[in-house]
Amino acid sequence: MKSVHKIQQKIKCLTDERKRKSIPLFNIVMPVLLFLMLQYESFHTIFFSAPESMSKRLKNCISGRIPKVDAVRDLLSRINPDEIRSIHEEMIDIIKRNRVFREGAIGG
Repeated sequence: MKSVHKIQQKIKCLTDERKRKSIPLFNIVMPVLLFLMLQYESFHTIFFSAPESMSKRLKNCISGRIPKVDAVRDLLSRINPDEIRSIHEEMIDIIKRNRVFREGAIGG
């Protein structure tokens, strides 16, 4: 994700319309992206069930404060879907160019 898709730079380029920015945009978006990829069922459960273990899970991804579910909700409600769509389309183009999909599926 870092070297091929350059996801860190893309996340940092997203528009941040929050009034209070005590937690960097990257520290909110990256955990959301990871939990979506890992197919967690509920952000609410993740952020409330074991907040002390969150820092252990995310220590290799983000530095600084771990976002609370309210900060995640606030950011996700304000983020521009077109910016996310653009990142998604760029990632799909890279995946196609790198021939991850062969015969219409991952791994054939």
